Amino acid sequence: MSIQDIVQYIRTEIPFTFSILFALAAYFAGRLLEKLIVPWLQKLAHKSRTDFDDLLVKALRHKLTLVLVVLSFHLSVHLLHFKPAVEATLRQKLLPSFYIVIFTLFAQGFMADLVQNALRSARGLHLPSTSLFSNIIRIIIISIGITFILDVWGVSLAPILTTLGVGGLAVALALQDTLSNFFAGVQIILSKKVRPGDYVVLDSGQEGFVQDISWRNTAVLSLENNYIIIPNAKLGSAIVTNFNSGTPELLLPVTVGVSYDSDLEFVEKITKEVAKEVMSSVEGGDPSYEPFMNFHTFNNSSIDYTIRLKCIGPQHRFKLVHAFIKALHKRYGEVGINIPFPIRTVYMHNMAQKND
Repeated sequence: MSIQDIVQYIRTEIPFTFSILFALAAYFAGRLLEKLIVPWLQKLAHKSRTDFDDLLVKALRHKLTLVLVVLSFHLSVHLLHFKPAVEATLRQKLLPSFYIVIFTLFAQGFMADLVQNALRSARGLHLPSTSLFSNIIRIIIISIGITFILDVWGVSLAPILTTLGVGGLAVALALQDTLSNFFAGVQIILSKKVRPGDYVVLDSGQEGFVQDISWRNTAVLSLENNYIIIPNAKLGSAIVTNFNSGTPELLLPVTVGVSYDSDLEFVEKITKEVAKEVMSSVEGGDPSYEPFMNFHTFNNSSIDYTIRLKCIGPQHRFKLVHAFIKALHKRYGEVGINIPFPIRTVYMHNMAQKND
């Protein structure tokens, strides 16, 4: 059997087998080219002043392999002999659908990253960069891609839209929790009261740094390095303390009581000295701040005062107060200032003598 006979046999008798082998070869060739070309393109993109080409290279990753695989099928259709009906389906429906899928995957990744980058760098817009916006962009572009694919296959959208209209109420009822979380997430982002990077404390006690606001929930990273997943609807209706709403710096009130026989001027002097030392030596303290202290209560067994420390970030407040209490207790012991235990004096009268 000659080479021409073998080629003719492949073209007419086993076109699908050969096209699959051709696609596998294109896949491995694409993976090899990506390992060689993509890093080189990334280095070129990093040298530019804009992020546009970086996002473009990122979106092209893994798409080159898909393009080569589809091109291999395209060449197979031109070189091999398929049955007329099969060839018509491949040329008019399957191959255009593959190209639309590749372009849709590229466009949704590129546009989502582009919107995220624009939100981060836009001046005057002040919208936080969250995955909610990028997910909306992805859904829109994927929906457009599906619409084009349905049109290629000759599927009419009118019955589908009619069915969706009839079943819209049932879908809305079934997804009411999801929809409420989605719209709550949009409201949270547009209100700009909570943004990624803010340190928040909820009325339920959870606290941490906001990492992301997605279409369904908000991810908060606690100081214990654990993720707290909060549904957007819960966050929207909760009482939230945002430590980053104005400035990350905050004052920490610490209340202490000293005995009634203490020299209050001396107490104030020692306490402020300890506060300054702690804010200068402990990470998170503000050494330039002059601590403010005021006596305010004649309590049952002590005269109470409150001193305010200043830290440069909410994540440091526990450590700063911890160090201050330890240092203050040690210094009070050294200078003889007494922090009294709660005591109560009970006067007992002899009721029998009183009756006599």
